[in-house]
Amino acid sequence: MIEVARAINHFASEQQHADFVQQSDQLITLTYGLLSEIIRGAVHQALTETRQDDEERQISAERDIQLLRDEIEVLKHELSKVAGQASDALDDVQTAFDTMNKQSRAINQLAQKTQLTPPPKPTATTAGKLEKLDDLLLARSEPVSFSEIGKSLELGSRDPRTGRSTRRQNMTLLGKVISSHQERYIIHKASRGNQRFVTLNPEYRAHLRRMAAKV
Repeated sequence: MIEVARAINHFASEQQHADFVQQSDQLITLTYGLLSEIIRGAVHQALTETRQDDEERQISAERDIQLLRDEIEVLKHELSKVAGQASDALDDVQTAFDTMNKQSRAINQLAQKTQLTPPPKPTATTAGKLEKLDDLLLARSEPVSFSEIGKSLELGSRDPRTGRSTRRQNMTLLGKVISSHQERYIIHKASRGNQRFVTLNPEYRAHLRRMAAKV
């Protein structure tokens, strides 16, 4: 109805300018056909404007939908990337667990092998050297190095044919005996290098002192 009123006013304005008649004195005559044409034109214009508005809203909605679809695709890509990284991390964790299990089995096998291997039985000579070692360690409050033990106990001799000393070999054998008596000796390893030191177990040191006091 608004468009119809606008069309009629527009028609009246054209008639006014054409006849140069005051608006208060103007007489407008509309035939049925002219009125129908005005109404059809007004309705057509209103429908055209409505259709254009609908098309613009549809285009805007389609644009918004496409933007949402693009954002969804970006999110899918990011999620796929995160899932791939998580899968790689899980593979690394599984590899670490497998390595730890292999190392654990190797340690258990080594421990069983060590338990199955009986410690060397000290001979009369070795027993005598252990007594001398006890006296040496009892007189010292600090740990004594293996090399000093070898010199003090006079382990080994120099081969006249080759000129080589057997002290290292004898110290290796004595070291195995010392390691088998954990209730008597404690072996320390130097923070640098391969040098090792020996000291008395506190309980065994107290035992030796009690025995010495009885003599």
